[in-house]
Amino acid sequence: MFNGLFSTAFTFVVWFWILNKIDASKASMALMFVPILAIIFGWLQLGEKITISIIIGSLFICAGIFMNTYNFKSTPLLKKFG
Repeated sequence: MFNGLFSTAFTFVVWFWILNKIDASKASMALMFVPILAIIFGWLQLGEKITISIIIGSLFICAGIFMNTYNFKSTPLLKKFG
C-alpha cells in the first residue's frame, strides 16, 4: 500500500516537476544516483558496511555524472596554437 500509493505517486510528481525545470537528458542523469542512495540507505537502515571499493566506485559514478552534465568550455585547437 505504501509503495504503491505514496512512494510511487510522490516520485512521479517530483519527476515531472523536474522535467518542467530542466531538459530530460540532464534529468535522466539523476537516475544514476540510485546506486549511491541505495548504498547510503543500506548503511543507515541495515547496517551494511561501506568498503573503500564502494567509495571509489561511488566517486566514479559521481565523476561520470558531472562530466556528462557540466558544460565544459571548448576552444578550437587552431585558435589555441595559431
